[in-house]
Amino acid sequence: MSLQNNIKLQAKRHIYIFLRDYKGIEFLKESYEAEHTIGIDDAIDDIKQVCTNNGGYIK
Repeated sequence: MSLQNNIKLQAKRHIYIFLRDYKGIEFLKESYEAEHTIGIDDAIDDIKQVCTNNGGYIK
């Protein structure tokens, strides 16, 4: 595996762990029906808010 691919894989792992730990994944599972009907930017804002409300910090 190249260094670039390894870095991308690590970044994806960190993102998944963050979303899991701060309830973003849980929110998506519970709210899929509503979230997939809105724009991607709004859905991302919703996920960011959920994670922030659960102690996650997103710039």
